[in-house]
Amino acid sequence: MLFSLKIGEEYWTTVNHDGTFRNGRTIDDLLTFGAIHNNAEMKNEYVAYWITVDHRGHYETFGHAFMDERGRICGRFVDIDSNMVTTCGGFRVLSRNRNSLSTVNPFRFVKAKNVNQRKAVDYRGKQAAKVVSWQNNEAWFGCAQILHRTAQGCDYDGKVIKVSFASDPVFFNSNVYILEVITSDEFEEEPIEETTNEILPAPGQSDRPAFDENEVWYHVPDDTQNNYFISRRAPNFQPWKFFQNRRKRRGHSHRRLSKYS
Repeated sequence: MLFSLKIGEEYWTTVNHDGTFRNGRTIDDLLTFGAIHNNAEMKNEYVAYWITVDHRGHYETFGHAFMDERGRICGRFVDIDSNMVTTCGGFRVLSRNRNSLSTVNPFRFVKAKNVNQRKAVDYRGKQAAKVVSWQNNEAWFGCAQILHRTAQGCDYDGKVIKVSFASDPVFFNSNVYILEVITSDEFEEEPIEETTNEILPAPGQSDRPAFDENEVWYHVPDDTQNNYFISRRAPNFQPWKFFQNRRKRRGHSHRRLSKYS
C-alpha cells in the first residue's frame, strides 16, 4: 500500500481567473525551490496545482508556475491528452502556511530514489516533481506518480517531457525529485548536499568533454545506461552455467518419466 501526505488549503494560494490572489495572499507568500533555466537560477518560479473538469471527467496535475512579462502568475501543465496548457488563472500555487508566522519553508525536494513515501505531498495519487536535466542546466516543476515511477512536465520551451524508471532508471533515480514535507525534528539538520552528475569519458579519451554545456538532455548517455545494467548483474554470474543447470534438471525429469513409459 502506498502512503502519502495531503496538505491542507492553508498551504495553497489560489490564483483567480482574473489573475488576482484569493484571501489576501501576495507573491511573498509563494514558495520557491531553485528552478533553473539556461544554467541560471530563476526567480518567481513556483510549484503549481491545476484542477479541471470536462466531458471526460475530473483531471488534476502538478505543474510549473511563473511570472510572465506582464507581472501575472501563470502556469504550465500537461493536460489529459499529454499536451501543454498555459493558463494565467484557475490554479493554485504552493505557499507558506497562512495560519503560521513561520518563515521556514516546510517542504523540500528529494531524489526519487530517496523519497519517503509517507512524507510525499500527494493528491489523487500524484506528487509534485522537480525534473533536472542531465547537465544540471535546466530544472522545472512537474508531476510524478511514485507508484508507477514516472514523471512529466513542460520545459521552458513548452515541450512536454516524460521520464520513467522503466525506460531510464539512472536518470529517474538521480534527476527526478519528489516534494516532501519536512518534519519538525528535521529543521535543524544540515542540508543535503546535492552532487552533480559525472559522465566518465571513454577509455583513451580522458580529455574529451563530457557534454556541451549548452545541450539539454532528459536522459543519460548510452554508456552510463549500459554500465548501470551491467552493475545490476549478480557477481560472478555466468549465464551459460544457468542454462546448463536448467538442461540437467530437465533431463533428470525426462529420465524419471521414461521409467514408467
